Amino acid sequence: MTDLTTSIDELPLNIRPYNCLKNLGIKTLGELTKLTERELLHVPNFGRASLMEINDLLKGLGLELAPSDWVPHTRATHGLPNFITKEIERATDRFRNRRIEIETRKYETHKNKMSKLKRKRSASEQQIATAENRATFLERDRIILLLRKSGLRFRSIGKLLGISGNRVHQICRRQARREAFAKQTAEVDTNG
Repeated sequence: MTDLTTSIDELPLNIRPYNCLKNLGIKTLGELTKLTERELLHVPNFGRASLMEINDLLKGLGLELAPSDWVPHTRATHGLPNFITKEIERATDRFRNRRIEIETRKYETHKNKMSKLKRKRSASEQQIATAENRATFLERDRIILLLRKSGLRFRSIGKLLGISGNRVHQICRRQARREAFAKQTAEVDTNG
């Protein structure tokens, strides 16, 4: 069995993974084994090659990284006040559950369309579905803005929510335009 208090300075690592671990504050082999593959891949400049090197090194020592039952918001909200972290966790869970419901509905709708028993939705059903989708996207936008204010990158936020980093960037730009417009109209109202 390998000593988990072994310093990472003593491990035969290349420069890139070594520097990434140092920047993350990892000092010992035990701290390294508490990380998951996903957490390591979210570290800037740490890629698949570095991950393979770490995995091979740990396998040679009879160790492995932590299991990947990774909770994304714990890493994303590190260092934030507790009440903000809890709010982000609740909002992310609500968004995920809502998204699963929508995907299930889409699948069921598609399945129904494929069957011979096609029926048209009434106008009220369409309005309800549109309102539910709009509420879901507003919740998503709120989560994105909270995570962005916490200093997370567009790409990381996108991975958390299952959308592209470009889409996250578009949402943030749209919100900035809305805020600028609201500020201009408030100035016009106070001046006029």
